[in-house]
Amino acid sequence: MTCRRSTCPTNPEARISPVTLTSTVLPRASLSEADAAAMFALFDGYYENVRPARFRIDLDEKEWVVMIRDGDRIAGFSTARLLEAAGRRAIFSGDTIVARDYWDRPELPRAWGRFVMSMAPIWWFLISKGVR
Repeated sequence: MTCRRSTCPTNPEARISPVTLTSTVLPRASLSEADAAAMFALFDGYYENVRPARFRIDLDEKEWVVMIRDGDRIAGFSTARLLEAAGRRAIFSGDTIVARDYWDRPELPRAWGRFVMSMAPIWWFLISKGVR
């Protein structure tokens, strides 16, 4: 997957979005089909070569979804899976995206941080790709 040119950042100057975002952490199993479809649509809007079946397989392997909303609209999300081995716990973060209109907002990293710190001590297993 690569960044679609129309969604890559062009202006590094931050702006403040005049919206109120809400964050939620929910078990992936409780995710509605409508929300899963909206998550795919958001993700697909920013990356090329995303396939619905592959996205769904990856989503189904995760246990948690950290989500931000602007009203009923999903503005961003990150998926996660808890790993345990040799007496240690780690969180593996999967697909993560925030809609461009909300790139200046800290809600997703804050929600993610609260979620992960609620399980401390814990390791974070991260594979990263995308725009830097």
